Amino acid sequence: MLIGNDFGTFDEDYVGAAHAGEESLAGTWAGIIDVLSRAGVAPSRVFFTNAIMGARVLPPNRGRSPALKDREFTKRCVLFLRQQIAIVKPLGVVMLGKEQASIVGEALPDLKALVGCSTWKDIDNAGLQFRESVSVSEGPVVRFCALMHPCMRASNMAQRGRHFKEFRNDAAELEMLRRIATKEP
Repeated sequence: MLIGNDFGTFDEDYVGAAHAGEESLAGTWAGIIDVLSRAGVAPSRVFFTNAIMGARVLPPNRGRSPALKDREFTKRCVLFLRQQIAIVKPLGVVMLGKEQASIVGEALPDLKALVGCSTWKDIDNAGLQFRESVSVSEGPVVRFCALMHPCMRASNMAQRGRHFKEFRNDAAELEMLRRIATKEP
């Protein structure tokens, strides 16, 4: 299960996708598919969802969602995410981007420390970039990893870097994805 941030802007992203019958494979999607492919994960094996069940009224369609300011709405998003995880029963959960860390941290109590993480350095230094086992309230134990969002991924990687075990940057994220997608440790 790959958890993005939100559905982008209502007029540009959501309405456009509804009119076309699917989301554009440009931009974010092209980046996601590229990273999955390089990790050897077929997109057809992935359930894609968002932490925030809604679209933005105004641009920009990246960065921290305005929805995160509404505590009652985010509580409903947390509950809905828990339900999705319980129904899908994924082998692993991948958080795509850090903007939704508070919702993912609330939805998965073993990852509660994500709520206080605002940077990739915070996530990596807390050892939250990959977890071998995370308890799910109504479902199996799953693996978890946090990946940089493909939008501006190259520049973010160059400026901030990532680490996981002996792997660095792109190799670290690809290794985490490979581990999520396999049953072997």
